[in-house]
Amino acid sequence: MVTLVAACTGEEPEPPDSPSTALRVATVHGDGLDERARARFESEVSDVVARYVEAGFLGGYPRDDFVQGFEDFTSGAAEQAVGDLEVLTAARFENASSVRATDLGAALSFYVVDGEALGATAWIDFAFDVDDGESTTTAALDGRLVLERRNERWSVFAYDVRRDDSDALPVEATTP
Repeated sequence: MVTLVAACTGEEPEPPDSPSTALRVATVHGDGLDERARARFESEVSDVVARYVEAGFLGGYPRDDFVQGFEDFTSGAAEQAVGDLEVLTAARFENASSVRATDLGAALSFYVVDGEALGATAWIDFAFDVDDGESTTTAALDGRLVLERRNERWSVFAYDVRRDDSDALPVEATTP
């Protein structure tokens, strides 16, 4: 079992013998945000990215419930994402015995107006080990998730990602 820990600005302590991989998040652009606002928005966006990874890639295997990864997507982006399910989630590996995160990184850039973040881009770089019971392959997802903030809630409204599995040709998915 793999547990996802969101770590925004520092290292989160892990209990001894805890099998977890931390989501490393850093803000690379947030001009116009004071430190407190930056930390709050970074935490909120990190939570969205962490829920996406947890529901879309991690958990018990075999499984077939990957659509939950789009819970924080806008309705339009979620509809598009369902068509890109095998690129945006580990659905291709539904019969695996396990999928383990080996690296989870995100660099955040905020769109700020009058000291308030209205949008964000999360540049993601994820890596996973996939065990099918006989061998282990790797899977990587990198690119960007574009988020908007409405009514105090962050949602993914667009994505542009590249998926590279060690046993298949790379594929890409982009919202129109």
